[in-house]
Amino acid sequence: MPRQSGYTFLELLCLLVCIGVFLSITSLTWIHYSNNFKTRAAAYRIKSALDYARQQAVWHHSPIIYCGSGDGVHCDGHWSQGQLVKVAGSTDVVLRKFSPFKNGEKIKFTANFGRDHALEFMSSGATHGQQGHFSLCSNASIRFAEHCLWVMVHLSGQIEIKEHRHG
Repeated sequence: MPRQSGYTFLELLCLLVCIGVFLSITSLTWIHYSNNFKTRAAAYRIKSALDYARQQAVWHHSPIIYCGSGDGVHCDGHWSQGQLVKVAGSTDVVLRKFSPFKNGEKIKFTANFGRDHALEFMSSGATHGQQGHFSLCSNASIRFAEHCLWVMVHLSGQIEIKEHRHG
């Protein structure tokens, strides 16, 4: 009897197992890089907002506040729920509102002397004696270390993004 060409059940099963392993590895890697991209986009969004607030302080020759706002009107330190750029000392002059992050990023601002609810830029472009960082972290997977980006704000008003890894 002539031998028929084709694959045996065992060969097909091995092929399916190999494809499954390959897909699981690539999907974990994809999730990791996708989350890192979202974190990086959020960091650049905060940096852009800080640059805008600093620019407005210099432009208007008056102190400008960048703050977290849960209601879109008042500075309450809820950074993940939205942010405001306001004229300092005024309760109703909002120059720009920033919507909450859609991907659920957790944002925390840590500053010196516990002034973590707002950041004030003076007309010179420097901060009002504040320095600190915004931390944005994402957990891509159990297999990968936590990836964090810090948006650093210096006393001079300079802003930079630094990478920080936990794990």
